[in-house]
Amino acid sequence: MNPGDIIKAVIQLKDISNNKYYYASYFDGFDRSRIDTAGLQEMKYCCVTLESYNVRVPNDYPAQELTTLSGIHLADTNMRSMLPVWQVKPNSGSLGERAVVRRIPGEDDAIDLYF
Repeated sequence: MNPGDIIKAVIQLKDISNNKYYYASYFDGFDRSRIDTAGLQEMKYCCVTLESYNVRVPNDYPAQELTTLSGIHLADTNMRSMLPVWQVKPNSGSLGERAVVRRIPGEDDAIDLYF
């Protein structure tokens, strides 16, 4: 991986059996990143989180002012697109960190994480 490389994260429903849901999550193209769940309750909520630790001053962050999570696409078990209702926690960090959701009709959602 290099700075600026694009990675694709996937959470996929693999099976439903005895009212239990089986999911796989992975970064596309990185076989060793795959995590398969045991039978769970249905996942009804999604969230996007970028966590940082031991950040004390702005220079502790990368030089660019933001990271963009793009191509966010949700679908139900029949592969019908779903439109999430995003709830953004305003200014969650002490250095002005914030998230901005960009929704453009007909395109997948994007979230800009500023730091």
